[in-house]
Amino acid sequence: MNKILIFCCVFVTLEMFSQFEEKPFNYKKINFVYETKSNYFIDENGIYADSLLIKLDFPEIKFRTVNKLIENENYNSFIPLKNLNEANIKKLCSILYHTNQKLIGEYDLEKNETNFRVERNDELTKKIFKNILKEGYSNFFYRIVIKFSKDKIHFNYPSVNYTFTINEKAKNIIMENQLIGRFKEVVNNLEFSNLALLNINLDSKIMPDDIFTNNSYGVEIIKKLNETTILKSVKYY
Repeated sequence: MNKILIFCCVFVTLEMFSQFEEKPFNYKKINFVYETKSNYFIDENGIYADSLLIKLDFPEIKFRTVNKLIENENYNSFIPLKNLNEANIKKLCSILYHTNQKLIGEYDLEKNETNFRVERNDELTKKIFKNILKEGYSNFFYRIVIKFSKDKIHFNYPSVNYTFTINEKAKNIIMENQLIGRFKEVVNNLEFSNLALLNINLDSKIMPDDIFTNNSYGVEIIKKLNETTILKSVKYY
């Protein structure tokens, strides 16, 4: 197995952490929302990304080396849109469609389970499909149910359902300090090291569809080579 370690430079300051509602002493449910975004940036000129990401997704395409700061993200590689053929466009659309999504979660304390509605209904992605990539876009959603007390996780799609044990899907965080950790996952026989940023004010059951069992606090940010997931809101009831 090839190993690719993704090292993200993180400068931890107080300003980095979002101000979420403090966990009350008594509560029954937690509602929380995550947004996952592709680490590709697309405009009318072409696509910007990390060079390693482009090499993995589009190994046959030559890219330009750039130093571009866009929306507080640095990109070091660029492919002109005119260099993408029809198959490349289809693949890029699939990547964006399956990455740019919202996870609306609710953790039930009494049941000790989390229910997610995962939505692919991103307005910016729709505009990119229509105005730049000239492709159609269809809204889509599915559900994830994590039953911690029964060690089960269910993926319920419109036409098919899958069930796993939590242990089969759980990832182990190796903490570098109290709040910053890394976890590994294997994709297409390649091993990646991803970043997780925890928040001391969040309940440990607040996490996206990357499931952890050894986190002391909730997850605020997950940074991978191909995507970034950020916690947007938290409400206790």
